[in-house]
Amino acid sequence: MNNVIQAEGLRKSYSGEIALDGFSLSVPKGMIFGLLGPNGAGKTTAIEIMLGLRVSDSGNVSVLGENPGKNFHLIAPKVGAMLQEGGINPGLKPREALKLYSSFYPQSLDIDELLVQVDLKGVNTNVRRLSGGQAQSLSLALAVIGKPELVFLDEPTVGMDPRARRRTWELIKNLREHGTTVVLTTHLMDEAEMLCDEIAIVSKGKVIVQSDTKSLTKAIGEEIEVEFEKPIDLERLNSVIGYDFRQTQANCISIGAQSSTLLLKQIADFAHEEENMVIRYASLNKKLEDVFFEMTSENVDPEMDTE
Repeated sequence: MNNVIQAEGLRKSYSGEIALDGFSLSVPKGMIFGLLGPNGAGKTTAIEIMLGLRVSDSGNVSVLGENPGKNFHLIAPKVGAMLQEGGINPGLKPREALKLYSSFYPQSLDIDELLVQVDLKGVNTNVRRLSGGQAQSLSLALAVIGKPELVFLDEPTVGMDPRARRRTWELIKNLREHGTTVVLTTHLMDEAEMLCDEIAIVSKGKVIVQSDTKSLTKAIGEEIEVEFEKPIDLERLNSVIGYDFRQTQANCISIGAQSSTLLLKQIADFAHEEENMVIRYASLNKKLEDVFFEMTSENVDPEMDTE
């Protein structure tokens, strides 16, 4: 089985509000897979269907070879989940919670080692009194205690300080190295770009693009930033440069193109003719955040709040 998750044409509505509208994706085995999208895109609804917590109105989904809506009991021992709304007994301490959860699985990680990994070793505070970052760390530990084949991590670093965030990244990468498939949702584009092997971007209830991370950032191209000494005559510049550009400041432009000899010559000719010296010329690879904004800007519905 190459794909641990296969979803095709999932649709789901709540009281007439469309949450999923033909949602389709495939998640290959053994990778960190990023599920990205603006608030209200449908990510949480899709994950809940994959976990058997909700049933789609139509479409098909397979998780570890089973229909989660009908046979989740068959895959439950192989799946972990860290969702935004935990449900951990607030009276338990971290070690007690991990001991309880480990009893639900046929195999489990060493509790002491896991407490060290999430920096909760020696923390004897009840769950209700944990800080936001500590509570997130405990939720992550509970999601992976059973050595899952597949784990869903919904915004795992929310509320964490930079040190805890880095530690969590290392734990997630370690899961992949040991064969666990990780489905990660996050609003932190640097986190997704650094961790994810493949990414699907969701907007208005459907996947609008799915690709490996490097190809996704390359597909949207490079950007050239040019800064002149003085304000620019845009009409004159437009007649000289054969590329689309946008003005970012009175004396700066951004060109959506790869650097080339022709472009350099056109910039140089303009600068010479206008007696307006170029003081900065930079070729920038677009980042995942740029890709995300460009691909979702026309698909965001400000009135849609069903996650």
